[in-house]
Amino acid sequence: MNKITILFFFLISIFTFVSCEKYPISALTGVPSSIDAWPTTWYLYDDEINTKGSLEPRVWDDSRFLELGDGSVVFNCKDSYKGRYSIKMEWYDNLPPYCCHYAGWGLSATDPVDVGSKSMTTSGYTRLEFEAKGNLSSGCNVKIEIPKSSVGDTDNIVISESGTNKLTAYWQTFSIPITSKTTSSWGVQKYYIAIAMRRDSDSVATNGGTIYLDNIRFTKN
Repeated sequence: MNKITILFFFLISIFTFVSCEKYPISALTGVPSSIDAWPTTWYLYDDEINTKGSLEPRVWDDSRFLELGDGSVVFNCKDSYKGRYSIKMEWYDNLPPYCCHYAGWGLSATDPVDVGSKSMTTSGYTRLEFEAKGNLSSGCNVKIEIPKSSVGDTDNIVISESGTNKLTAYWQTFSIPITSKTTSSWGVQKYYIAIAMRRDSDSVATNGGTIYLDNIRFTKN
């Protein structure tokens, strides 16, 4: 058997092996509109946004910190927990009281943003996890939640400069258990995650803070 024939059969074997993976590459890096096999762990962000929705964050309408120069959010900060990049969000909270009392954004499930939704009813995910570090001033916290289409309580975590969920200068793993608050609207997910740095009291200005986020993921574990 000549070398060309041997090379041909080798390439065919490689193709067959890759094609028979339990989860194809497309499932590992994002979720298309319809999928039957959801990966055990699906990274919404891992060096890049992998949502198969909009690849730009949606800044909430009443949170104009990006436009007003009161902060920023970047997705390629070279200070990561694992890999090359992390998300870095800064909020200076340097505007007068009663004005723009929080800075918030989310990752959309669709592109364009706010057009349609995505069903996750067969996903089986039980937790939203991520790594975070940073610093927050007194009176400032970060609320991270899994938004739903209806108004009401959400599965979320509130991180502050003290207390149980304390943000520190060192990377920590945070976890949000997924309950019926999320799964009741699992079939019409418009946003996978929403993040808001905010004041404890709307009318009391703070010095804001900085948070780094990495490896944002849904998991079945």
